[in-house]
Amino acid sequence: MKPDISKAHELFLFLLQVASTASNEFEIREQLRTAGFPNPEVVSIEIVSRDPDTNQPRFRIIAQTPFEGVVHV
Repeated sequence: MKPDISKAHELFLFLLQVASTASNEFEIREQLRTAGFPNPEVVSIEIVSRDPDTNQPRFRIIAQTPFEGVVHV
């Protein structure tokens, strides 16, 4: 069975939006739970840098997906 590319693309865009707007790991997990993301506990979240002007963290999110692989934002 082929993965649903449109669903994987939607998930990627959602994670990209979450990674760029959240201020902490708890907020990311809460947004994933609210969106119905499967198994938010398996998501790896880490701060990779901070915006030099605002000190806003920039996150890397690695998520297991039901689309035969992982999404890495």
